[in-house]
Amino acid sequence: MPPEEDDQDVEFRFYQDYPWYAVLPRWLLLGIAFGLGIYVLFQLKNYLAYLYILYGATCLTLILPLSRCVYCGYHGRFCPSGFGKIAAYLFPKNDESQYSAKYLYFTLTYPFWLFPGLVGLIQVLRVRTYMSLILLLAYLLTLFLERVFLRTMGCRNCRQRKICPGIPF
Repeated sequence: MPPEEDDQDVEFRFYQDYPWYAVLPRWLLLGIAFGLGIYVLFQLKNYLAYLYILYGATCLTLILPLSRCVYCGYHGRFCPSGFGKIAAYLFPKNDESQYSAKYLYFTLTYPFWLFPGLVGLIQVLRVRTYMSLILLLAYLLTLFLERVFLRTMGCRNCRQRKICPGIPF
């Protein structure tokens, strides 16, 4: 479905529901980053990887939906993150005007992406092997590509982009 015109601004076009080709590649990149994160943490300590998996599940089932999805106009629809439909099964929709105000809680998901990078850096400094450096660079490159994809495919056509504090335009 092509982007629709916004009533207030003819220059701004957004998706009502995101097509699979805008959501699936991002999920694949996030899956790769998650897998690399688990692998990096397993290299240091097994229990760190298990804690990372538990924190990831918490981020996806509680923090993300309760800090963003329930306040979003895409609640119950396919959105740039792909969680709009999932969040609708977990939690009821709340007041959309609170979207920007509740964004601060979303920052609780940032350690999910930062922790494997820091542990990867520790591994590079600790064991000094090419493999640990390649893993760290692959993890960082995957996160970078995911962010680029989000900005170009997701945020550009998002109806929330004018009020989203996460990615300024």
